[in-house]
Amino acid sequence: MRAINAPLVGSKPSTSSGKTSSVEKHARRTSRTTTSALPPGFVAFSGLSIFLVGATKASQLRLEQRVSEELEKCKKNGIDTSDLYYDFDLPGDAYPFGDAEGMDWVPDDWKPPKKGDPKFLNTRMLGQLTMRNKLYDVTMKAQDQGLDVSDVLVPFVDEDGNACDPKYDSNQKRYVEIKKRLGM
Repeated sequence: MRAINAPLVGSKPSTSSGKTSSVEKHARRTSRTTTSALPPGFVAFSGLSIFLVGATKASQLRLEQRVSEELEKCKKNGIDTSDLYYDFDLPGDAYPFGDAEGMDWVPDDWKPPKKGDPKFLNTRMLGQLTMRNKLYDVTMKAQDQGLDVSDVLVPFVDEDGNACDPKYDSNQKRYVEIKKRLGM
């Protein structure tokens, strides 16, 4: 039975006079240069991390660009987007729930919303703006075809603040109904 640390192959006595061949020198030199102080996979993990951070940043910039494109389209179409932004201004750095004591969950740099700040993050804002633009497009298509959709495009609330027809209480429902009527 072989000892645990014994070499697998027995070493042959050198036939040369104590000199190492050029092949052996090259083998030693390359084995020393390929070893690294970094653990295996560190370079791959670092590269992947850098790539993912870059991809996230690029995605965020593209999302912001799409929001501004849809917002411009809303302005061009005359669509009101004022409900997507705060219309009030809290003074100073007031907390919405009174005293800041016991509110460890609030980040230190938290500030209350100011007038004109968006109510939603970019992803939801993009969805809201896109749906409004799609609803406008299909409404214009219905008008071009002479289709009356005034029963679908009712206000969400009446003068007293009561909710109107729950059948069409969202832009998505209105969009789907008009598309059905158009046969799309």
